Amino acid sequence: MHVRSDNNLELAVRYGIVLDYALGSVHAWTFMANQGVDPAVILRVLTKEEARRAADQLAIDIAIKHSLEVSAVTARTVVAAFQRAGCSLNRHYVHAA
Repeated sequence: MHVRSDNNLELAVRYGIVLDYALGSVHAWTFMANQGVDPAVILRVLTKEEARRAADQLAIDIAIKHSLEVSAVTARTVVAAFQRAGCSLNRHYVHAA
């Protein structure tokens, strides 16, 4: 296993992996390339999940948890806004009160 010797590059790779999860590989590649990450490293971390480090997977797990929490908060906010507007909600559509 190759050891990353530069903390900034390590963080760039880790953040790039999170960007890959959140926005896709084009954004991830662009970000990592702009941070000076070697193209061979970018290719490896974006195409071979099994080659990633445990800390890289932890970063993805945190991103997933955060996105689920944000989605739940957003959903509650939308429901509350509809209810304040006098609408009732069910699973399929909104009814005006």
